[in-house]
Amino acid sequence: MKIFGLIIYTTFAILTAPLQAATNPEHIEKIDALMIESHNRGLFNGNVLVSQNGKVLYQNEMGYTNGDKKHKLAKSSRYALGSITKEFSAVGIMMLQQQGLLDINDPLSKYAFNLPSWSRDIQIKHLLNYTSGLPKLNFRKIKKASDINGQLKAVESLRFPPGKGYLYSNHNVFLQIELIEKLTHKSYADFVEDNFFKPLNMNDSSLAPASEANYLVSSFNNEGINDFFPEFPVASMVYSTTADMLKWQIALHSEKLISKSSLKTLFNAFSANANSALGDGRYDNDKLSFHRHHGSHFNFESQIYHNTQLGLSVILLTNNKNFKLSSITNAVESIVQGKSFNFPKKSLYLTIRQTAYENANNGIKLYYSLKQSAPNLYDFENNNALIRVGYKLIEQKQFISAIEIFTLSTKEFPKHANAFDSLAEAFFANGQMKLALKNYKISVALNVNNNNGHKMIEKIESELEGHTNLIN
Repeated sequence: MKIFGLIIYTTFAILTAPLQAATNPEHIEKIDALMIESHNRGLFNGNVLVSQNGKVLYQNEMGYTNGDKKHKLAKSSRYALGSITKEFSAVGIMMLQQQGLLDINDPLSKYAFNLPSWSRDIQIKHLLNYTSGLPKLNFRKIKKASDINGQLKAVESLRFPPGKGYLYSNHNVFLQIELIEKLTHKSYADFVEDNFFKPLNMNDSSLAPASEANYLVSSFNNEGINDFFPEFPVASMVYSTTADMLKWQIALHSEKLISKSSLKTLFNAFSANANSALGDGRYDNDKLSFHRHHGSHFNFESQIYHNTQLGLSVILLTNNKNFKLSSITNAVESIVQGKSFNFPKKSLYLTIRQTAYENANNGIKLYYSLKQSAPNLYDFENNNALIRVGYKLIEQKQFISAIEIFTLSTKEFPKHANAFDSLAEAFFANGQMKLALKNYKISVALNVNNNNGHKMIEKIESELEGHTNLIN
């Protein structure tokens, strides 16, 4: 098999002791086959870099810079990183703590943000792991930078006491940025340039929109339609390349930027299902085991992954989001361990959602048609695909359509508690209390730890008492 875009060279000091030979031609060939097949299936349009023990094993770009598919990607193509961008402000906060300019246990009120009294209760550390209790930012109402602060000043009370809950709100990130600017007397763009991009030789990274230079990469959907989004008034989104993100990852893990204790602080998450400042990470015996962070911005999607034990880094950047970066990463990890792997499958959710939104019955017909004609090409085993479609219908207040989709989900996954919980929620939203109660009971029988299900059963049973005329 021909190896496309293959580069093998020494680039950084080895971070961990190798467990096996770093350059295995068979592994490289399989990674290439994985990426080519992923591209051919329409699941990956972007740039990929795989590194192990200080050597870049595989680097490639496949696909196009935008939806018209006239210009091919290059190694210098830059992508919006989405939520991975948030690593830069979080690391910046820890750098300032190490310099003695702040203490993450300080309350926000100490830094004269001129915010309501709740700012006395929020500590800087709460901003890092999204436990501040601040509500979500309404991006649609942001026309100028001061609108962000205006939304904060309008917050009368927090969603929960700081440190006692989790809500992934971008208010936390913009407060970090404002804090960095206050203490350094620099714009955030200059701070990132001076402390990260220049010292790490991240010469192909910027906070400016990618449209400003010939490294243009536009995001587009599976119909080839480019995204259009207005320029955000605060320079906060990092645009970068796979090579630069490898430099970032290595510097971060090698304590070149912040100390081991500071890094560990940033991996502190509220719970196993919550994001830390750096996404997802785990420590075993006081040593970082892995680091995985996913980001998206319209149809931009990115993922960085590092397995410390294997010395393996996988960086994937795409401008055509298909929710398959984790599947590709997992396959690469299996390959370098000499294990069998599966090619990623097409997203059932992306394939049927628009049809289902327009007509639920037609969406269901398409589902069964695909299952009969291409059972191995789509991720029919993904028990959340139908559920995602159903919840979008609930958002659109199409409750009957949502019930139809969730009913299909319960038939396809009769042992999946969340399928019945979702169906119950749709019945409840449609005022069909008895059917909601019936399905909540099935859900908690399948998963006794479904606390929300137990609460809803109590709520509905209480409402049903004395109300025999309720629907169903």
